[in-house]
Amino acid sequence: MDGLGRRDRIRYDTPKFAGFGITSSHGNSDARDVALRYGSELGSVKIKAAVAWSDANLTETVNGSLSILLPVGLSFTIAGGQRDREDLLSIGRGSEDANFQYAKIGYKFTAMELGQTRLFASYGQFNDLRASGEQSATIAAGVVQLVEPLGIELQAGYARFSLEQPGLADPDDIDVITLGARVKF
Repeated sequence: MDGLGRRDRIRYDTPKFAGFGITSSHGNSDARDVALRYGSELGSVKIKAAVAWSDANLTETVNGSLSILLPVGLSFTIAGGQRDREDLLSIGRGSEDANFQYAKIGYKFTAMELGQTRLFASYGQFNDLRASGEQSATIAAGVVQLVEPLGIELQAGYARFSLEQPGLADPDDIDVITLGARVKF
């Protein structure tokens, strides 16, 4: 539910005023979106937030998120959204209303001379995305270790994805383990 995503479009971003900014775009097939964004520091607390609306191909989406980083390295993110798809009912499949809720907690600290360590855990629930009554969820946790002298980020993570479908046998949960590295140069 990311609005128009990376589709071909013309976009305008206003200058920021007191931490607020507006983005708006127009794309093919009369697709359009607008978002109000906020980013600032209140004392030593960093805050970023956004709320957005988009309309494309009989699909209207409203979503938003809020992230807070405390000076002790603790961070919190919440997000949610709703998508109304008028076209699904007209062809007799699925639900016209889909929604999601997401929460993440993180902690960053420097325990080694190599660089900062970042930990996170998250949970997301998604309802009626492809069919009426369908529910899916994901739970994840991970770690990122910065190796600052080399400009490398090492990462490891685990995620479990589950799906419940009405009238069908539920598929097995999917467990994913990731390992990776990113080199910045």
